[in-house]
Amino acid sequence: MTELTLTNARILVSGGIVEGSLVAEDDRIVAIDSFDRPSGLDLDGALVVPGLIDLHNDGLEGEINPRPGIGLPLDFAISNFDRRAAASGITLAMHAITFAGMEKKGRTLDVANERALAIRALAPGETVAEHGVLFRADVWQPEGLTALFDRAAQWDQPIVTLNDHTPGQGQYRDLTIYRGAITKWASLESEAEMDAHIDAKVRFATENPGLAQETFRRCSEQAKAGSVILGSHDDDSAERTEFMRGLGATIAEFPVTIDAALKARELGMTIVAGAPNIVRGGSHSGNVSAVELVALGLCDILVADYHAPSLLLAVQRLVDSGTLDLSRAMKLVTSNPAEAMNRPELGEIAVGKEATLAIIDPRPQGWRTVAIVRRGEVRATFNRPRFAPDAQSTSPRLALVSN
Repeated sequence: MTELTLTNARILVSGGIVEGSLVAEDDRIVAIDSFDRPSGLDLDGALVVPGLIDLHNDGLEGEINPRPGIGLPLDFAISNFDRRAAASGITLAMHAITFAGMEKKGRTLDVANERALAIRALAPGETVAEHGVLFRADVWQPEGLTALFDRAAQWDQPIVTLNDHTPGQGQYRDLTIYRGAITKWASLESEAEMDAHIDAKVRFATENPGLAQETFRRCSEQAKAGSVILGSHDDDSAERTEFMRGLGATIAEFPVTIDAALKARELGMTIVAGAPNIVRGGSHSGNVSAVELVALGLCDILVADYHAPSLLLAVQRLVDSGTLDLSRAMKLVTSNPAEAMNRPELGEIAVGKEATLAIIDPRPQGWRTVAIVRRGEVRATFNRPRFAPDAQSTSPRLALVSN
């Protein structure tokens, strides 16, 4: 049996903050006490929270291709992403992988298959954080579903999201926003070429409704059979949200209007918004503000989306602004995503729960991750912390040293 004791800590539990100590045996929490223990790891008053759970992160693509077409080795990219995620307090990262052919973005079925297999093959002790896959289906490419479902079957209760990036709807209701976005990954040298590209995309969707219908049917069958957890993506109206719920979707990821979010709440769906939206003060696509969604009670989960460090900072912004208290803000990145993906052992600090924790220095100028505990083991330390003897105690002391 292995034991880990954290003492002189501020521990976030369901009822608030406990100032004292936490004891884990093997991978489980066995005690939370409102007093300091004479031995253990002295946290010097740092904040202990459940490890952050990120249900949607596109960051692996950026690690592989820091510039378009670079193609760094996959194992190297995963290792780098792992350290970045852990330094952001994330102990479970779900990599968003699209099972479709999007050559301009470097997305192919072969690439998706390779990345999903590599993530699945990670050994439990190989990384600081746990890694999983968020399976993204393009509604216009049902040919990718066989590979998607084959890979998804390797996980318990995988999450599949339905994506439609046709211009003029969803995330790209505003064609001006679409025009700006597309220049980042398509070589269109004139306005005429841009217009032709948009017209072709819209015409393809209009002329091929059977493709989307096949995708909807197959994903709905999987969801209603309990094989996958189904999510919608970028719903732009109450009608679209209602349609997705009818397919069996229980997650509404990134609703782009208040009406879509209100309908998701009415239908009992779990609503997901992006943390970078909160950090930057609004959507980069000109859609609904995530701060507004949170304030209206229309957000259950925050995800890092494309920027892992934003997850913890978004929580801090919500707390510092008085939008939410610490407990409610933390639930957006801990217990709520754990519940959505049916991982009841995670997301809460309580006796019997898994000892997967983030230790945070909540300094006013920016909260920082001090250390990561996963399954009862200190997996990583950050911000140049040092372990040194305390003159008043035999305990090793986790000293917070500013960069």
